[in-house]
Amino acid sequence: SVTVCCATAMITRLCGIRPATIAGILCWVATSSNSEIVDSDRNFFGIGAYFPPGAEQITTAKNLVGPGGTVLILIPCGNVTSDTQLPPVCPGFDPGAQMRQAYALGLKVVVRLEPQYSAYGQTCFGGGGHWVLPDPSQSWEGHLRATQDPGSNFSHFTQVAASYARVAASLPLPPDGSKLAVQIGNELNLAWGCACAADNVCMTMERVAAETAAFSRDAVAAIKSVPRVSIAVSPIAPIGPEARACCKNETECRKVAANVSQCDCAGSDSIALTSLEFVKLLIRAEPALYESVDWFSSHAYPCAPPGCGLGGDPRPGTNGWNAPFKIARPWLTVYRNETALIGRSTLPVIVTETGWSGDFCTEGDRATWTVQAWNLWGADPQIVAVCPFLLQGRQWWPKGFPWIGSDGVTRLPLFNATVARRCEMLPKTCI
Repeated sequence: SVTVCCATAMITRLCGIRPATIAGILCWVATSSNSEIVDSDRNFFGIGAYFPPGAEQITTAKNLVGPGGTVLILIPCGNVTSDTQLPPVCPGFDPGAQMRQAYALGLKVVVRLEPQYSAYGQTCFGGGGHWVLPDPSQSWEGHLRATQDPGSNFSHFTQVAASYARVAASLPLPPDGSKLAVQIGNELNLAWGCACAADNVCMTMERVAAETAAFSRDAVAAIKSVPRVSIAVSPIAPIGPEARACCKNETECRKVAANVSQCDCAGSDSIALTSLEFVKLLIRAEPALYESVDWFSSHAYPCAPPGCGLGGDPRPGTNGWNAPFKIARPWLTVYRNETALIGRSTLPVIVTETGWSGDFCTEGDRATWTVQAWNLWGADPQIVAVCPFLLQGRQWWPKGFPWIGSDGVTRLPLFNATVARRCEMLPKTCI
C-alpha cells in the first residue's frame, strides 16, 4: 500500500484552521481503487443546493453529505448599493438563512456570488454571469459587461467589484472561526447570446477572456479586504460556449457577420474552446490573475476526451458529454491540468460542479459512475470538497442532473449509493 499525505498548509490557507487542529486529516492509505480513508475527519463529500425551496434542501443535503460535508449556495448580487438589503434575498429564497441553517447542521459552506439578471426577467436567478454585448432592443443592465467602469472600454470593473465585496462582507461566517469559501462568478467563458457590437462584429473568445480576467482581477482585489473569506475566481465550463459560441478570431467572426443580420455565430461547436484553452487566454490577458486566489474552483464534468462538445464518446448523440467513468476519468480530474497551467499545482481545489445527467445513460449508470468518481476524488490530496450539480431541479437537457425527485423527497439511486459509499469511506459520518 502507499500512504499519501497532504501538507497542512493547504487547508490552513483555505480555511484558516490552525495546523495543530488538522494534522493528519489528509492522510490515507491507498490499497485499491476503493481506497478507504483512514481519518474520517476529512469529509470531502458535497452537493450544490440552490434555487428555491431553500430550507428543505439544506436538510436533505445534510442527509446526503453527512456532518462536516459541504454545501454550495448561490448568492445573487450585482450593483449592490449601501442601502440594498444584505445579504440579498430572493422571492421564496433567503441565502443568508440557508447558510445559517447549514452551519447549525454542521455543514461547511461554499458561496457562489452571481450577478442579478434583469435581461431575462430573472432578477435573482440566472446561470453563469453571461457576457452579452449591449443591444438597443434589450435591457442588459443585469449583465456584467454593462457594469464596467464608465469609459474604461471594459478593462476595469472596480465599481461592481466593490458591490460584490459588500455582499461578501454581509454574509454569515462559519461559527467555528474558519474562513468562508467564496467563488466569484460562474462559467464566465459562456458568452451566451453572442449579440453584436455596434460595428456588427461578434465578441471573440480572446475578447471575452480579457474582460472576464479584468472583472475577476478587480473582484478579487475588492473581496480581499473582507475578513475571514477565502477566494476563488469563476470556474470555467468544460467547453464553451457551444452552439451560440463566439468565434475564435476576428476573421471568422467578420465572416459570419457578413452573412447574417444578427451575427449569432450559430453552429459553432467545432470552434469552441475547452476550459484549458480558455484558462490560457485568461492568463495571457492577466498573467497575475491566479496569484492571490486562495483556492481553485473547477467544473470537472465527465467529458470524453478531447472534451465535452468535441465528440470522443462512441454513444450516439452524446458528442462527448456524460461519458462513462472509464472514458471520463481524465476530465474528472481536469483541475490538475488547470492548476498546473496557472503555475499552482498544489492549490486546494473545490469541484463546484460535476456529475452525470440522466440523459444518455440509466439511473443505475449514474449511481455506479458517481461512486467510482468519489473513489477517485477521495484519493486525491488536492481535493478539499466536491459539490456535484445539482441536488434538486432538472437543469439542462430533458432529464437533467437531479439527485432527488421533483417531489423534493424521492432519493434517486445515485443519492443512496453516495450515502452508502460515504458511510464506508467515512464511518464517523454515519454513527
